[in-house]
Amino acid sequence: MAAITMRDIARQAAVSQATVSLVLNDRKSSLISEATRDRVRTMARELGYRPNQNARALARGKTDTIGLWIKSFHSTYYMQFLHELDQIVTRDGYSLIVSRNTTLQETSSIMQSFPMQSVDGIIAVDIPETVEHFNRYVSATPLVNLGSQYSGTVDYVAAELTTGTQEAVRYLIGRGRRAIALLIDTPSHGIGGGEREAAYHAVMLEAGLLPEIIFSESQAHEDAGNAVRARLQTGQPLDAIFCYNDDMAIGANRGLRDAGRRMPEDVALVGCDNITEAAYMEPPLSTIGQPRAELCSQAWLFLQNRMREPQMPIQSAILSGHFIPRASS
Repeated sequence: MAAITMRDIARQAAVSQATVSLVLNDRKSSLISEATRDRVRTMARELGYRPNQNARALARGKTDTIGLWIKSFHSTYYMQFLHELDQIVTRDGYSLIVSRNTTLQETSSIMQSFPMQSVDGIIAVDIPETVEHFNRYVSATPLVNLGSQYSGTVDYVAAELTTGTQEAVRYLIGRGRRAIALLIDTPSHGIGGGEREAAYHAVMLEAGLLPEIIFSESQAHEDAGNAVRARLQTGQPLDAIFCYNDDMAIGANRGLRDAGRRMPEDVALVGCDNITEAAYMEPPLSTIGQPRAELCSQAWLFLQNRMREPQMPIQSAILSGHFIPRASS
């Protein structure tokens, strides 16, 4: 069965196609009476008319759709960003198109397949390399990046983790811990580890303590647990682990338990990001909480500003995370 068109409605309602277009797109006109508007809407409903969303978007110059680029569909951390942003943009009458992006090598193919013409703007979480590439080659679409990893070449909302890391490591030292290791995945260390690794080293050195890194192949629970078990088998002193993120801390928790270590009596454990599961672990996980709701709200505000004024100066905001002590430390 052929789709119902505005021409069909115009013929059945005995009006012009231009009148149907004005009515169905809620355009004001003193030449169209309320009775005519009601007749057109009733006929559209009876005929089962469905508007062509692409055509409407083209006519209006906007799609009411926002792209969201994140690193992983498996990580609770990124799913919480997805949930928060979906709530925010939906409240304002927009919807999300979500795409995964993990490496710069994937960037070109993802950008070729991503429906750029179908979104009014993009929010990118923790993928500065992709943002840089986008800014060089596809910069016509408004974009804001946010998270602990970001590019300053476009609008950004940064999650500052130096403060929280310093608070966490100093807390451990203040509780008498001396053999404090950083658990980090090799890929993250390969790009410098960011603020967390730098802040950990700085606090350890200022306290006269020797930094130590436990390398995990990835951020997966299993790899983090294996790395911790291997470290414990060396027999060297270890009384605290600061984990690059909470996902790795969950794996570390398993590794410590498998080795018969108690938390915090034998080894204190601290994560980063304050994902939902952190408070429900046994024992509840000490972590660095990011102001996720504020980060997302600020990014959405910046993107709305950029969509309205494409030529405005770069917008930026930096929001700090803070240490949340719980029973694991």
